[in-house]
Amino acid sequence: MRRPLILSAFIVLAVHALAAPAYRLVGVHVKGSKHYPEADIIRASGLKLGAATTEPMLEEVANRMAESGAFAQVTFQYRTGPGGMTVDFEVQDSPEFLPCRFDNFVWLPAADLLAELRTRVPFFDGAVSTAGKMTARVSDALRQLLAERKIEASVDYLLHQRKLGAPIDAVVFVVQGASIPVRDIAVTGASPFAEPLLQDAIKPLVGGNYHASVVESFVANNLVPIYLRRGYLRATFGEPQARFADGAVSVTVPVVEGLEYKAGDVRWSGNAALSAAELSGKLHLARGQTADAVQLSADLEKLTELYGSRGYLRAAIEPVPSYDDATRTVAYDFRVSEGEQYHMGRIEVSGIDGDAAGRVLAAWRMREGDPYDATYSLRFLRENSTKIPVSLSRMRLKTSTQINPDRSVNVLLIFAP
Repeated sequence: MRRPLILSAFIVLAVHALAAPAYRLVGVHVKGSKHYPEADIIRASGLKLGAATTEPMLEEVANRMAESGAFAQVTFQYRTGPGGMTVDFEVQDSPEFLPCRFDNFVWLPAADLLAELRTRVPFFDGAVSTAGKMTARVSDALRQLLAERKIEASVDYLLHQRKLGAPIDAVVFVVQGASIPVRDIAVTGASPFAEPLLQDAIKPLVGGNYHASVVESFVANNLVPIYLRRGYLRATFGEPQARFADGAVSVTVPVVEGLEYKAGDVRWSGNAALSAAELSGKLHLARGQTADAVQLSADLEKLTELYGSRGYLRAAIEPVPSYDDATRTVAYDFRVSEGEQYHMGRIEVSGIDGDAAGRVLAAWRMREGDPYDATYSLRFLRENSTKIPVSLSRMRLKTSTQINPDRSVNVLLIFAP
């Protein structure tokens, strides 16, 4: 009995669709979207003025618009008259659109790739909503473009964030399984002093498989510091551009070097536990000398450790530069947030017992109530190697800490083979 019932339902639906009156479409209007121009929505809907149109056809269009992910809500109403049918859509944009990045799709220039995707993916305009099917349809379109070029590869996508905990800021599409070797790579816009340094630093990328994300990360970690060490504090690199030919890519990375800066005045605010003189004395930032930002970053890490050794575990130092392009100097306002001071709590030992544990506890010099030194446990074995059993010096020491609401810190020393 199940088969005839299904068939009967199909026949009823088909008869209903055939029976729906068709009207000449004379007007289409859309309101409610702030992301898309009305003309773009009408074009992507597939509705054509002058074509015979039925209510079920309008329902199908509304469903396609909703499932695309471009809109959180789609409603419509229509009216008919002697001239034909006019339909009014009201839409609500999806709450979040993310820009698209194409990590290693090198077979088309970026502008041509976007144009292709606009024709193949309804409502695609360079950004996608994470809701609905638009992201998957972009992946499908990229796979189709690869297949048309007889390239056997897959396409994955991932959500991008600049660092752990940061908001998601893009959708990145990555071609997997294709060979895209880097033939050569050039930095454009570099001055004579920097060009040989940059070319030498970037050599490891040549011959590897091309990924724009890899190039960008390499530039940030290896090329930017070349400038920062030499006082070019506002040097900026543009996005890598890859040109594919004869089975490999030639990559160019543009740079705008900016000015070379010398160190100027230094000011401190928010510091109480450490004086300005004590803090400045730890900086390699002599007035009139090259403003080495790499060294400054290392100095600030050391100062944060110094605060940690005094019990200020949450201390942070924010450097705020002020640039004077006329004199090519940079002054720094260092804004210190010291936070609360923490103190030593209980000390316990795990992994050993008896006399060995007692000797370790006796050697531990940070007593309950002392300002907690966050660097002490790293120095403990080295400083006390003669005071603990020889067998313990051959063991690995791990430290576990527990921070309590009263700002005391309990320490567990864990000895393991």
